[in-house]
Amino acid sequence: MVASRQWGLTPTVINSSAALTSALQEGHHVVAAVQQDKFSPWGWGTSHEIVLKGYSNGNTYVSDPYNSANNGWYPIASLWNEQSTQSVDTRGLGNPFVKITDI
Repeated sequence: MVASRQWGLTPTVINSSAALTSALQEGHHVVAAVQQDKFSPWGWGTSHEIVLKGYSNGNTYVSDPYNSANNGWYPIASLWNEQSTQSVDTRGLGNPFVKITDI
């Protein structure tokens, strides 16, 4: 959140699947922390940050900075259900999905 503001961007925590879909339909980038899925295969208790952008028929494009082989279109509902519950990802936020805007 602080880094976004330092670059003149506005971070907004996303608190529902509907708000996530809306942000993606509006063309915003969303930074998301997920766990227990293909993006964080390191075992229980691990999470990983990915970037979401775009919307098409209930899917969004995922950019994975760790493994570009994971880049592609994924169901928004699945990503929302795999959100991280790790305190390092949720502390001070509540939900680990953050919309980034330049407004």
